[in-house]
Amino acid sequence: IDPEDNILQVGEVWTYTYTYTVKQSDLDAGKVDNAASVTTTEIPDPVTDDHTVPATQTPAMTVVKSADKTTFSAVDEVITYTVEVENTGNISLTGVNFSDSLTGISPLVKTESIDPEDNILQVGEVWTYTYTYTVKQSDLDAGKVVNVASVETNETTDPVTDTETVPASTQPSIKVVKSADKTTFSAVDEVITYTVTVTNT
Repeated sequence: IDPEDNILQVGEVWTYTYTYTVKQSDLDAGKVDNAASVTTTEIPDPVTDDHTVPATQTPAMTVVKSADKTTFSAVDEVITYTVEVENTGNISLTGVNFSDSLTGISPLVKTESIDPEDNILQVGEVWTYTYTYTVKQSDLDAGKVVNVASVETNETTDPVTDTETVPASTQPSIKVVKSADKTTFSAVDEVITYTVTVTNT
């Protein structure tokens, strides 16, 4: 009514307009809650109104796995794997659980790119896991080592996986050696005994 008198007259409306900049903690909480409160000389108890703006949460991550070898050819050969897990969503991810389908891998070594102490996969952060696997005879016989890295969190619904296959460079080879117990023979019904040795080389 009168923008200069600073008195909220009967029937008058004052309108306040202001902004708030969303923080990561608001996205993680899933909402912005705020309460506006007004007091006057005549009404000393605050009159309030609450308003909640919900967040659209999109938890997401990528898992990318690589090996330091393109092939292997011997038992006890060591393959080193590197797995990068990146938070590509808009909320922090907690309860991160990493697993690999291979048995007999070495203990995991994990590095966090933002805060190595908080154990929270923050938006845009990358966790890197490294570990090794020692080739077995069964891997050579199978012609490859296949393993699947899988990551789960409290906020994502399904595991995110990546598969790495390292083929074997196989060289099947055998040696055959044959001998007889005689160097000559001279009569009918004479018996010759042969010995054949086959070696997997």
